[in-house]
Amino acid sequence: MICINKSGIIQAKILLKTYYKFYNVHKILPDQSKFLVKSQKNAPFFNLIVIFCLKLNTFLLFKFIECFFV
Repeated sequence: MICINKSGIIQAKILLKTYYKFYNVHKILPDQSKFLVKSQKNAPFFNLIVIFCLKLNTFLLFKFIECFFV
């Protein structure tokens, strides 16, 4: 689970679609605090639930994704 500040939610969705094109924002959950990210690589599909909070910023979110999944 990854945390970013709530002001970065829209940014996060856009960045996932543009800079990480092998990810897809699959579903916005009803509470608007989580969304599912589906891999579009040739590897088996998986979902990542991103939980937003006030502890980390958007940059750290995407650095984590880049280091852990790319």
